[in-house]
Amino acid sequence: MSARGKRDVACAGFGVDSLTVGLVAICRVKFAGKTRDAVASLYPTAEEARITCAIVDAAAKVHDLNFKYLAEGKGATVTARFGPDGITICDPNRADEGAEKVFQRIYDREI
Repeated sequence: MSARGKRDVACAGFGVDSLTVGLVAICRVKFAGKTRDAVASLYPTAEEARITCAIVDAAAKVHDLNFKYLAEGKGATVTARFGPDGITICDPNRADEGAEKVFQRIYDREI
């Protein structure tokens, strides 16, 4: 059962499913002597994993910026926007630097 209580759908979250499966494949190759071909069906292809990596990267960027701003006594106002134009980090703390700094696209494919 997934974290959301549905038996037929895995919880995507921040790519936990893909990360877990990737680690399983790595362990099978390293410790069980399996070949890459033997575990190929377990883990996503580079194209399939691209979005997971982009989401995790966005989460890390938001976390790091909010941690920095909190340490400076500012609010944790940074967020990420996911849409048809990709992933954009929204950092209102940089408003005095212009829109290009407030809205930084970090992934340019449709989500």
